[in-house]
Amino acid sequence: MNIYVPSETKVWVKARVPIDKDGKRPKYEGGGLMEVEIMGGDEKLSTQSFIGKIKKVKVPDEEMVWEEGEDYRGVEDLCELNQVHEASILEAIEKRFQNDTQKPYTRAGDVIVAVNPYRWIHKLYTAEIRKKYEISRPNDAHIYSVSSAAAKGASRGEDQSVLVSGESGAGKTESVKLVLAHLADVASATESTIISQVLRAGPLLESFGNAATSRNGNSSRFAKYLRVEFNKKDNMRMMGSWCETALLEKTRVIERATGERSFHVFYELSNTIFDYLFNRKKAAATAKKENDTNAFQLFAPPIIATKNAESARGKPDNEARQEMLDSLFAVCGLSETDTQELIMCITAIVSLGYLDFIPDDNITEDAGAKLASIEPVKKNC
Repeated sequence: MNIYVPSETKVWVKARVPIDKDGKRPKYEGGGLMEVEIMGGDEKLSTQSFIGKIKKVKVPDEEMVWEEGEDYRGVEDLCELNQVHEASILEAIEKRFQNDTQKPYTRAGDVIVAVNPYRWIHKLYTAEIRKKYEISRPNDAHIYSVSSAAAKGASRGEDQSVLVSGESGAGKTESVKLVLAHLADVASATESTIISQVLRAGPLLESFGNAATSRNGNSSRFAKYLRVEFNKKDNMRMMGSWCETALLEKTRVIERATGERSFHVFYELSNTIFDYLFNRKKAAATAKKENDTNAFQLFAPPIIATKNAESARGKPDNEARQEMLDSLFAVCGLSETDTQELIMCITAIVSLGYLDFIPDDNITEDAGAKLASIEPVKKNC
């Protein structure tokens, strides 16, 4: 009997239930202890001392069997597995991505399961690959098969819905970008300005709604519903896009877990905010005296000051800053004056980080607070 058993490092590993001294296989006792031979795949169990030896382990309630010779690397659709359970699904997804295959996508019927590789695999998103999915819908698992199916359904006049879900760091934000970019290719007859606006809305939403967390350097801290409209009578021309947001984590502006950041926009505009709030020469001189070359780090209010500000996101904040400013012009149509006023509003929010509030005992009906001191504002702003 070949079964999977729990593992601390690999979740599940393969094992074999040996025949007892009477030549019989023990009955499977779900949730109980069984003697098994670990077949490998676990750093803590499959050391040389354990290979070929019997070990007593607690087996899962569900009997999860594996078959000899089954090659999970060639499985495009999880529905094709001979044994469908949690352990076989996880192994199939892992095997497809291991070694030289580098296939982060696996199909489960009409659903595409994606594994975040934490790097860009260029060969998967070339112009030739995108074109292949525009013409037909190959059987191999790929995120473009989802956008291709949606585009074909829309061309028949049928409303389409693409749901992208997963835990933090699973790659939802990047997946949405890939779907949108492919839909833009399908709508090639659309005016370039409309497509540009739709695609450039992404960096803008990321700046004001994403933040670096302990698990994800570009985590969306809000839910969004993105609607794209096409004209099927005009060669699927893209007519426009609407985005509705909800559940923005507003509390992140004033507090967050240790090692995490507030919203990206505060760091993208850090130099500008620094100029507005401080005399740069005076601050730099003080920083040098304090043996700290990062003047902003020394003087920034608690609302945004953090040591890992530059590295947490995975790309320079200055680079993202320009993308965000370009989006303000291209997507929102803000003038230079409007943009400066917006930056001043963001600076005002940052300056509030210098203020401390204390309970106000004079307010009895509801819990109240008052400003502890105005001096921090006079000193820093």
